[in-house]
Amino acid sequence: MEKMQASIHQGGLPGTSIIRLAGPLTLATQFFLEEALRRIGDADTIIDVFDVPYIDSAGLGTIIAHFSHT
Repeated sequence: MEKMQASIHQGGLPGTSIIRLAGPLTLATQFFLEEALRRIGDADTIIDVFDVPYIDSAGLGTIIAHFSHT
């Protein structure tokens, strides 16, 4: 099974959050990103995908859904 880690950090500006992802962002792992996005709510968000080797359509859909919501 694929493993995904998501950690939340304070951004440089007030009200900004950074979510750092590690591992493939797929249908099987998108829950980790969704949970992190729920925790930060509607804050300005930077999603760091430097350590993400692969994103499938479900993972990309999660990112787009968050940005269209906020």
